[in-house]
Amino acid sequence: MENMISGCDVSHWQGLIDWKQVKNDNIGFAIIKSSEGDYITDSYLGANITGCQQNDIPFSVYHYLRANTVAEAVNESNFFLSILEQIGFENLGFMPFVDVETIGAANFSRDVTSAMTKEFIDNIESKTGIRCGIYSFPYYITNYMDERLAEYDLWIASYTDHVNMPIGPWSKYWCWQYSDKAQVKGIGIVDGNKMEAENLHKLSKEDANKLIAILQGLHSAGFDQEQAHYLANEVRKAAGLPTT
Repeated sequence: MENMISGCDVSHWQGLIDWKQVKNDNIGFAIIKSSEGDYITDSYLGANITGCQQNDIPFSVYHYLRANTVAEAVNESNFFLSILEQIGFENLGFMPFVDVETIGAANFSRDVTSAMTKEFIDNIESKTGIRCGIYSFPYYITNYMDERLAEYDLWIASYTDHVNMPIGPWSKYWCWQYSDKAQVKGIGIVDGNKMEAENLHKLSKEDANKLIAILQGLHSAGFDQEQAHYLANEVRKAAGLPTT
């Protein structure tokens, strides 16, 4: 991957963060823990979001999956969705993620683990048009994830000099957590991440709405309806807005 920018992922474990120092340490994005299971909201979620917003650090959030059945995965998905709606999709700088790394400890098969993960993501996408990515690490991916998950973007945890792809069903990764001992001013020791700058949204909600209005005008003037709808949804995706 080229044109990589540095970022971090954080939760209550990091305590109160000085996000101004983080920004000054050339951190270009943050991934914030929002929730876990079907009722736990991270106690520092609000503070971390505010810190990122006040210092113009693009951010998104992740949910730690603890489901034991597909039905429980959907319940957790609905809980995560309620938090995403409170945050506002337009405030996310890139896609949200689901952290899948321990549910196999209950000796679930690759089929069951993959089914739970897929249902979690598809439930949110069907209701909002927003697709989550998947966080995991090579051993877990190799042993518990199958081809059904290859369509989703991967945030890979691999504490090595580089990531040897392919891993499981994935031929490439979207974001790379390269260390759990990165040093960042304003935080201290934290998970270090890298991704390409082009993965961050460059289109504001306001600009997206202007472009959508133009497309609606073209449709009224006789422009192909399906094409206008398709283009409008592409604009919505670029701005992190729900599709229709």
